[in-house]
Amino acid sequence: MAEGVREGLPVQGGIGKEPLVQGGKAIDRELERIRPLLEDGGFVPHLDHLVPPDIPYAHYLAYLEKKRKLIGR
Repeated sequence: MAEGVREGLPVQGGIGKEPLVQGGKAIDRELERIRPLLEDGGFVPHLDHLVPPDIPYAHYLAYLEKKRKLIGR
């Protein structure tokens, strides 16, 4: 996200679906990509839309577990 765009403005979404379709290391890379936004605060990471049927359930569960660990929950 461009620097200064979200000053004081909470943002949600931002997680791409393709890494969840691919699973494994792709999920890890996606979560590392958003780490700076989490550290800045005011960011709620989740898929931009409903979870589509092409995301395997096991991949979605892995994403949730990794995301919870990243945000300290």
